[in-house]
Amino acid sequence: MKIKLLVADDSDVMRGAIRRVLQESLDVSLVGEATTFTQTALLASELKPDVIVIDLHMSDSDEYTLAKILKASLGCPIIAMSLYEDEETRKMADSFKAVKFLDKARLYQELVPTIRQFSRLNVTARPS
Repeated sequence: MKIKLLVADDSDVMRGAIRRVLQESLDVSLVGEATTFTQTALLASELKPDVIVIDLHMSDSDEYTLAKILKASLGCPIIAMSLYEDEETRKMADSFKAVKFLDKARLYQELVPTIRQFSRLNVTARPS
């Protein structure tokens, strides 16, 4: 059974890079791509992914949209990513209840292992 992944990033280049990383993985299936937080909430509700990977710096960030994403994800692990590793960005990751924060510069090495670690299919790694 494949891990269903929803990716949210407003950069076409970054989503393309993530698709290329996932091509090498036989156990992760990209089921949807979002370019805004609002679209992420809608797709999470519709697609019921096992993991959501989300860029923290998209244009439509607000508390209402964040609440919609958290409700739509229904406990699905959220992996936050950003090019920035400052305190404000880490606080944003915490507000998303992210199970892990990834630096975009290290996605090639860390993305797939992190998805596997926190997927719903891996019940022993599920956050409490």
